[in-house]
Amino acid sequence: MLAVVLSYSLLTIFFVPVKVGGSSSESYLIIYGVLALFLSRFSSSRRRAEQLLTQARDNLEIRVAERTAELTTVNPGAAEHAEGVIRAHREADPGKAVS
Repeated sequence: MLAVVLSYSLLTIFFVPVKVGGSSSESYLIIYGVLALFLSRFSSSRRRAEQLLTQARDNLEIRVAERTAELTTVNPGAAEHAEGVIRAHREADPGKAVS
């Protein structure tokens, strides 16, 4: 609000007024009031979008941690099994690489 008052006072001192309504001071006040409302709406919607993105990221991190813990408990021998399969392939054909 302070920015609106300061810009209004500077414009009345340095610029030639444009008549929108009745007097020039009223037109500046109307224009700045509308712009202030628009900017506050834009700012609040941006803050809301940032909050939603932060919340979504936090929820995703929680889901990834839960899924990782679940997979770790369900398949404790999966890494050992994969290493055994790779070892068996290497022993069967030592010249061929296994990816």
